[in-house]
Formats: sequence, structure tokens, C-alpha cells
Amino acid sequence: KKKSHDREVHSNYIGELIQHDSSHHKFSPYADKKWYLITSLDDYSRLLLYVKLIEKETSWQHILALQDVFLIWGLPFSYYVDSHSIFRFVQGRDSMWRKHYLVTDEADTQWKMVIDECKVKATYALSPQAKGKIERPYRWLQDRIVRTCAREGIEAIQEGREVLENEIKRYNYRQVHSTTGEVPIIRFERAIREKKSLFREFEIPPPYTSVKDIFC
Repeated sequence: KKKSHDREVHSNYIGELIQHDSSHHKFSPYADKKWYLITSLDDYSRLLLYVKLIEKETSWQHILALQDVFLIWGLPFSYYVDSHSIFRFVQGRDSMWRKHYLVTDEADTQWKMVIDECKVKATYALSPQAKGKIERPYRWLQDRIVRTCAREGIEAIQEGREVLENEIKRYNYRQVHSTTGEVPIIRFERAIREKKSLFREFEIPPPYTSVKDIFC
């Protein structure tokens, strides 16, 4: 039986599909609260492009994740996310009385406006079952973080971030992925050499003149 993180690769190029997700979990038994783990994963290479532990989940935190990926790696073809209100306006759930006439996707969230401005496609999982068909990196990542935090008596989120950083380095640069049979960074870099990339160089779209105009 495959482990929960062993999922089929749905893409043929790096940058074709970025799986973006978040998890709210008690990452350390010694911490006084749960933390959020935000992840952005390239589907083809399984390289984790963005990972961060935060105390509070907001639209701004997810926009910062976009900014990081776009500026460092480039603009991907598409993002795969769930229908959380940060990513998508859903009629009936997100409508206030004065907007009751809006149907799903007729109003854009702040996160959606950013990817629209950058001409990146958003694809939504319509159910938890659909989302579960692709890799959810936090499921196995959080297990490793929890074990390390417990072993080292981690209490503060900054210490938890150091644990996470070390774990990501190990995963991206040393671990052979059980689905692809390759170390993520090696698969990613080979795709670049073979011109199997849909990443586009980030350029500030007119009429904007600054990165802050887009991501703020």
C-alpha cells in the first residue's frame, strides 16, 4: 500500500502545476498553540518551492507565498488549491446580503486578483476527496516536524522554523522521492536542462511600476 504522500505525477513540466496548501496542526507538544504550515509544491519535480510556519493564516501570508515563488522561481502555468475563502469566492458561503446576487467566482479574492494580474491559472479542488488525489506534503512533513520538536523540546515558533528549514533541505536536496524515484532538486534541474519548464520570468505587468503594486 502506498503511503499518503505517494501520489501520481499529474504534470509533464516543471511549473505546469503548483500544489498550494496549508495545515493547522499542533507541531510541537511543548508549544502553547497550533501553528499553520503553508506549502507550495511543484507537481512534476516534487520540489517544495515555498514552506513557512506561521501563527495566523491570512490572505496576506498566502500572497507572500505567491510573491516568493514568482520572484525566485518564475511564473508557473497554474496553481491547484482548495476552495478556502482566501482562494475563492463561493456563492452562499461568502456572500453578504448586499452581494447576494453574486454567484461563485463572480467576485475575486485578494489572492485570486494577484494571480490574475500575473496571468497564472487557478484550478480548484471541488471536494476534499479531489484534493486528496494529489500530494499533500504537510501530511508527512508534519509528522517529521512533530517528532523533532518533541525530541528537542521546541516551544517557540522560531525554533520550529529552524526545524522546518533543516527538514526541507533534507527533502529537497537529499531524499529520493518515493513516487518519482529521484531527488526533487535533481529532477527539477534536469527538467530545466531539457527545456521541460512552463515557468515564465516574472515581469511587472503594466500599468504597475513596482512589485509592491502587485503583492500589496
